[in-house]
Amino acid sequence: MPTLSIYSASKFALEGASEALWYEMRPFGVRVSLVRPGFIHSDGFRKVRFTAQGQRALADPSDPYHAHYANMDELIEGLLTLTFYTPRDVAETILDLIEKKNPPLWVAGTLDAYLFDVLRRVLPAGLYHRLLYGGLPRIWRWGQSGDLNSGPFSSMPPKKK
Repeated sequence: MPTLSIYSASKFALEGASEALWYEMRPFGVRVSLVRPGFIHSDGFRKVRFTAQGQRALADPSDPYHAHYANMDELIEGLLTLTFYTPRDVAETILDLIEKKNPPLWVAGTLDAYLFDVLRRVLPAGLYHRLLYGGLPRIWRWGQSGDLNSGPFSSMPPKKK
């Protein structure tokens, strides 16, 4: 997700390391699985620390990155407070996985994680990325300065007069 590149990179690295371990440990009978939790009902986003540049961009509506931070902050808060999945749900998925004799490498912890995985597999890459990009709130305003008068989670361009 935009503004979350370091977080996303760490998750991508974890996926790569898990896949490598899946191959490496298999001859020893050790099974490796990676649970992709998806969006979990949490207030953890409130504890995220912005870089100095991110704080400035969020505080300054004239900054070209202001819309990135303002909209992503709103989107993440919405996703993590509106979902009904809890950490307990993911823990139950992990417990079920532990009991499997031959668990899969990748496991979706929530329905949204499963749906993103299916979309990534069935849609052409260009369409998949256009779909995700188009779903970013008020994306047509990103990179511009000014206020964000549109409604929450709106990704429709402004109406022509």
